Amino acid sequence: MPRKTGDEAGELAQAVLSVTKAPGSEYKGHSPGDVREEAVDAAIVALSILAQASSSREEFDSELERLMTLKCAKWQEKLAE
Repeated sequence: MPRKTGDEAGELAQAVLSVTKAPGSEYKGHSPGDVREEAVDAAIVALSILAQASSSREEFDSELERLMTLKCAKWQEKLAE
């Protein structure tokens, strides 16, 4: 599964670089829709890893909620700086 995470992160990065017209990547012709699709693929793989690291559905749900709350708060703090 870690390799799949890397694959999806790479595909997402390529799409973002293409859409933002980073030097050397404009030719790939990705769209914002491609970025959204790749972001969802990466999220699915990450959620799968979280599920595998959880002992039950209840633990998965609880940890997902706890960690999303914690991590989103951190991102909001960073964005507010």
